[in-house]
Amino acid sequence: AANPVTVTMDTAHTVIAYYNITEPPPVDGSFLLLGRDSFNFGSTGSTVTPAQVMRVVISGDPAEWTATADVTWIGISPASGSATADVTVSVDPSGLAPGRYTGTITVTATDADDSPQTASVILNVYTANEVSGPTGLIETPENNATVYGSIAVTGWAVDEIGVERVKIYLETDNPANLLYIDDALFVEGARPDVEKAYPEYPLSYQAGWG
Repeated sequence: AANPVTVTMDTAHTVIAYYNITEPPPVDGSFLLLGRDSFNFGSTGSTVTPAQVMRVVISGDPAEWTATADVTWIGISPASGSATADVTVSVDPSGLAPGRYTGTITVTATDADDSPQTASVILNVYTANEVSGPTGLIETPENNATVYGSIAVTGWAVDEIGVERVKIYLETDNPANLLYIDDALFVEGARPDVEKAYPEYPLSYQAGWG
């Protein structure tokens, strides 16, 4: 994650990355890092984006940390700790009129370098007729392609509230009977182009699926 590599493809290739695991050098003191520094949520009142995960990373020596929000509609759990932890970030749009709301989560670690760290939270509250519904593409195999054997099925999907799941079905000789294959797996960071195109859509950072 610390050394992203961009590979430009001229056609279909298989890329294999090899990693050498080495013993890290000793670290003096404590360091604070957040896995993500922005979160987007949507709501129509009755439907709300599910909670998302913010990883609080403490490297080096243990350090007590606390997480606070500057608005009451943001929920954080757990709100404190002394080591690396996954923190659940949620929103409660109760009583909020339709509109765009912003808030900030601040994580402070005692005696840790790079403290405090902040993450922005955006909540879009929609009326029922404002949401357009999910959008996305099945990108492989291409439409009307002839395929056989074991194949990869990939694509992306986003929604103003959030995509709950993508199900893959196989059409049989009888189009009325669909054969369920599997639920797609969403891959965080796989589609930065989609995240860039839909920056305020919840979970657009894991829009790519396969």
